[in-house]
Amino acid sequence: MYSFSLVVALAAGLATATPVAVPEAQAPKPSCPQWTGLNEVNGIACCVYEYSDRACCSLTGHPLFAKALPCTSEWYSSSSKWNTYWLCNLLKGQPPAQNCTGVPTNGW
Repeated sequence: MYSFSLVVALAAGLATATPVAVPEAQAPKPSCPQWTGLNEVNGIACCVYEYSDRACCSLTGHPLFAKALPCTSEWYSSSSKWNTYWLCNLLKGQPPAQNCTGVPTNGW
């Protein structure tokens, strides 16, 4: 009986000494800017109107949206800023209908 108690005590001590896997904190998942009209696309982009570099911001830098602005860009900070960006990038090769000084063109 003494040896059984010793074995149980050793097993209990060993169990408490064994490291327990603690899940590491995961990085927060990127999310779309918080204004109406943006739709998340498979966790890689947020888009308005269409799936293109000019209508989407990139959440992850995925190659499908290589030329898209990041979703942290000031041009995606509000719907009015995005609207300015959109109007300045609406038609490739066409002069914009408004002053677009300082507005990125994403290769258009």
